[in-house]
Amino acid sequence: MAPPPTGSLALLVVVAACAGTPDEVVPVDARSPDASQADARAVDASPPDAAPIAACATEVAADAIYSLLFEAQASLVSYYNENRRFPVGNTGWVPAAECCSVNSDGCCVTSAADWGVSPWSVFGFSVDQPSAYRFQYTTDANAQMVRLVGERDLDCDGTSGFVDMACFGSLQGVTCRLAIPVPGTDPRAPGG
Repeated sequence: MAPPPTGSLALLVVVAACAGTPDEVVPVDARSPDASQADARAVDASPPDAAPIAACATEVAADAIYSLLFEAQASLVSYYNENRRFPVGNTGWVPAAECCSVNSDGCCVTSAADWGVSPWSVFGFSVDQPSAYRFQYTTDANAQMVRLVGERDLDCDGTSGFVDMACFGSLQGVTCRLAIPVPGTDPRAPGG
């Protein structure tokens, strides 16, 4: 894999949500002051260069990960608005094993039992189809901030990419920020 360009950019989408409905989506340059608040995770956005992705390629092409995260966002916002806190919990990766270590096609397969426990069940998050992603959920001590991170290694080369959603609760409602990869860039690069 070639090293990323030195002046790469990351794209961050800011989603402000109250009462369970996103109000706006605003692209933000990763070098702007607002981007530093989002604590964006590094994303491997390079195109896959190996065959193992066949089974999950359709899911990725259809942007299923973003649909999952926006559904999770709506559920988390609704839960926060009713309870003034997010569901409490810190999980390991679900599934626990890296997808490529279990399936040579890079797809993670989970069961209903994986998602039938707190905090997943509290806000109704589950992945019912094979997916290129596995997920992790964390909250701060006061349950006023939550992070939902998806990890994937589409070409099973040992390099993971991440999609990271962070939501912050306040008296005004909930603000969620979603770090989205820009193809051909790596926010870990100097100047990125």
